[in-house]
Amino acid sequence: QCLRLITHFNKFWSSPTNSLLHAFVEKVPEGGMRSLGSNCSDGKPILFRLHFMKTIPLTFARAKSMRHQPTEAERKLWGGLRNRSLADFKFVRQQPVGPYIVDFVCRTEKLIIEVDGATHGDDADVAYDNRRTGFLERQGYRVHRVDNHVIFTDIGSVLDGIFAALMRR
Repeated sequence: QCLRLITHFNKFWSSPTNSLLHAFVEKVPEGGMRSLGSNCSDGKPILFRLHFMKTIPLTFARAKSMRHQPTEAERKLWGGLRNRSLADFKFVRQQPVGPYIVDFVCRTEKLIIEVDGATHGDDADVAYDNRRTGFLERQGYRVHRVDNHVIFTDIGSVLDGIFAALMRR
């Protein structure tokens, strides 16, 4: 793989038990910030942006805690996603992706499901969600947002929407 060296570096530094720094790689188009020097098999340089940040030691513990204390909407949606219940797609919940913890993610399809409650209504929260979504999309993920009240009123249409998003690849 072209990004093998970066991947090994990333795995080493992002170890939750050993690291003081957390590193993650963001692919960028040609003309990006850095070039690794060795080329891919097609002769083009490997372009990436390497981010460093202090690891918050509680990030993984916080994600685990969030898995054990889901909101009612997350609990109801998890009932439709767990154990490959949705067309045999595997979802996990409350997973760290870069500096963020996402509600649900299907890793094989790179689809993130975010449950939006009442706290996502003001301008500051919308701006934060937009920055977060932008970051996740630059990592290759697609983000599908679902409102709390729709989960409670029509879970079937929510699951249909998630299935449609999975099929859009």
